[in-house]
Amino acid sequence: MFLSEATRSFPKLHSHSTQPGPHIVVGITHAQTCLTLTGRLRALREAGFRVTLVSSPGELLDRTAAREGVESIGLPIRRDIAPVADLVSLAHVCHGKRGGSS
Repeated sequence: MFLSEATRSFPKLHSHSTQPGPHIVVGITHAQTCLTLTGRLRALREAGFRVTLVSSPGELLDRTAAREGVESIGLPIRRDIAPVADLVSLAHVCHGKRGGSS
């Protein structure tokens, strides 16, 4: 999906922009993966990108976003195959709802 399509499909990604420039959304299914992103998100931000980190809500998401200086969206994401739950998560993104803290 291209950014122009994403901003139409996911209004939350377009609103509340504090940084100009291209927008990169990094989505991970489990907040523990945030541990592998140290320095990477900051480097993207410093290169001129607006960066949004999307992950299951929790302290790791919050700390990583704060440390890296990027936006975050806490969204409950199941790791197993769950089409109905995936559709619910997608609906939350489309309507700008958050599953927890951000």
